[in-house]
Amino acid sequence: MFDVESDRTTAAGLPLTGGQSGIWLAQQIEPDGSAYHIAFVLRLRGDIETDRLAAAVRRAVEEAESLHVRITDADGAPRQVPVRFPVDVARVDLRAETDPEGAAHRWMEADRDRPADPAGGPPFAQALLRLADDRVWWYQRYHHLLVDGAGAALITRRAADLHALGDAAPAPDWSLTRLVAADTAYTASERYAADRAYWRERMADRPEPVRLVPRATAPMRRRVHDTVLPDPATVAALRARAADAGVPLSRLLLTAAAVHLHRATGERDLVLGLPVTARRDPATRDVPGMVSNLLPLRLAVRPDTTAARLLDAVATGVSDLLAHSRYRAEDLARDLGLTDGVRELVGPTVNVLPQPGVRIDGAEAEFVPHWLGPVGDLALTFGDSGGSRLRIHLDADADVCDERALAEHRRHFLAVLEALAEDPDRPVGHIELTSPEERALLLGEFGTAPRPAPGTTWPAAFAERVRLAPDAVALVCEDQELTYAALDAAANRLARLLAARGAGPEDVVAVALPRSPDLVVALLAVMKAGAAYLPLDADHPRDRIAYMLDDAGARTVVTTRELSDALPDAPGVARVLLDDPATAAARDALDPTDPAVPVPLDGAAYVIYTSGSTGRPKGVVVSHDGVGSLIATATDRIGVTADSRIVQFASAGFDVTVWDLVMSLCVGGRVILVPTERRVAGPALTDYIARHRATHMILPPSLVSALPPECDLPDGSVLVVGTEAVPGELIARWAGRVRVVVAYGLTEATVNSTLWLADADRPGPAPI
Repeated sequence: MFDVESDRTTAAGLPLTGGQSGIWLAQQIEPDGSAYHIAFVLRLRGDIETDRLAAAVRRAVEEAESLHVRITDADGAPRQVPVRFPVDVARVDLRAETDPEGAAHRWMEADRDRPADPAGGPPFAQALLRLADDRVWWYQRYHHLLVDGAGAALITRRAADLHALGDAAPAPDWSLTRLVAADTAYTASERYAADRAYWRERMADRPEPVRLVPRATAPMRRRVHDTVLPDPATVAALRARAADAGVPLSRLLLTAAAVHLHRATGERDLVLGLPVTARRDPATRDVPGMVSNLLPLRLAVRPDTTAARLLDAVATGVSDLLAHSRYRAEDLARDLGLTDGVRELVGPTVNVLPQPGVRIDGAEAEFVPHWLGPVGDLALTFGDSGGSRLRIHLDADADVCDERALAEHRRHFLAVLEALAEDPDRPVGHIELTSPEERALLLGEFGTAPRPAPGTTWPAAFAERVRLAPDAVALVCEDQELTYAALDAAANRLARLLAARGAGPEDVVAVALPRSPDLVVALLAVMKAGAAYLPLDADHPRDRIAYMLDDAGARTVVTTRELSDALPDAPGVARVLLDDPATAAARDALDPTDPAVPVPLDGAAYVIYTSGSTGRPKGVVVSHDGVGSLIATATDRIGVTADSRIVQFASAGFDVTVWDLVMSLCVGGRVILVPTERRVAGPALTDYIARHRATHMILPPSLVSALPPECDLPDGSVLVVGTEAVPGELIARWAGRVRVVVAYGLTEATVNSTLWLADADRPGPAPI
């Protein structure tokens, strides 16, 4: 075990390596969770001496120092303290079971799901499961904090050597101090600085990674899993294509994953996640431990790119990535300012599982993953046993992906593999993923002529409602009410004031106001002046706000004296302080009638800045010509009428606010503005909604899911959820009492693109 003479292995233990630190932090989110276990199965077919194999397994695990530690957290600095754990190799006889293989999977999953305890232990489990007289599965489970897939393969090879040679098998140097010392030396080296510079330059202008599976809002607890073995003829053809290109088969499989992502999303700048061993020196190459890394493989794909050309790009990209693979993904995400860490860095992951290449008692052996830890998107894992055997595993978080969706990804990926096997010179845009049945559905049921929507601008649609019902209540906020006539007059006066101060058509006017009726007045006023509004959140960093003002070309900011102090100084940007007495007096003295500024359909209505996962927010200018369709969607699809009462919950900087206001003020209904202090998952919100007798509301799924049991929503109301993954549990809870509608849309598409009336009997998460 540990070298007790070394000052690095005192009772205080060793520090964590960079690879361990990331998993340690992730485990703290759910300390008892089992998601960060990894488990593998060596499937053996033949005449196996299980007594001798159990002894070999026990000794190999005993020799792996990385497994015999407890992780302590003293003063916020986790350490791995050496301890000798007993190694028990369970024997499980399943030959009497009706379905031995199914029973084996159930047994393994029950063990894999045991609570993790890195501070207790032991952090591993070993078992020999006999499914038949000639079938034995060696199951091995470890905490990923202590070992990775390459380490598990090393332990598997060592057990095979011990089984074959016994004491004659040369003893390896599996000292944990080698891993820690190598990690420390790397972080202090010029190589570390060069790797960091490479990745910062490579990903400086990266896109937001496109996804195949929605992002979950909670740590992964359950998965959907599928395994497929492509037919031998396809595998043989793929091997031939890879050999002709002079690359390993794994590069062609990565190419297929990139084609699948491109064809499924249409995106051209792709970022796949590539798990790598990161074992680049002798000290780490042959010592079990947690060394592996997950790095971004960035690829440019166009519809006219041939598979052969893309394969060349993949081969080059992987070669460059491997040369810099020791720089931690967690550090790169931190360098790039990604608040959600590695999950924000990559899209789908593609893992090529190392095969130990062992035989035990001459038996056929296959190393198969059972669980590889949590996944943030679709995860593809390839097990290549050579010859005609290729095993493909597909995994996703069950909270955001169901079995039907996973089956579609499986079918689409296999279609890509067959296309690459047939013709590597085919442009990837010509690879067809749609089945004949899907094509008939798209062209038949979904492809009918769209319902025409009248063309109208936001100010024009609002003006028509003012004309029809000037005394109807347009807006409420707590106990404050504004009629359509009063709201219109207030917006008209402010529009005239803005025009007098230089705002007009093709201008951008920023709005930074608290959640109050003045906010709605200001948004309407900007558009009535012919300009586009730019919503600002004064709580955002000053440099972000300054960038948005400059990038959008805003020359005016409508705000208050208090919020003005939180805004950055921006040269050439005037401020209109609504609570300044002189400003208020000037505004109130103006004509309350409509300024009648022409607002064309193709004129800009608003500018919304998206999340900015690239480190810099991206502005989207949206015109008025989508307003008519948005009104039609609200009235036709979710039943909004002039009697409706619509909750306005979203931040003004989020385009859901556009739909809230359009579906209320442009239809003749009432908008219920939720004050800041009530935007919480609790009675403060639900009591407010009930008091104002809301009929429609758009709320984030995470907030709705977090509502306590005693909180309710009005019976028969319409609850629209979207913008993030919608778990099946949310639909099951609410669909019986309210009409749940799942919405999805791009900012560029005027808020909404798809709607789905939730079906409580449909298993799994909601589809987009």
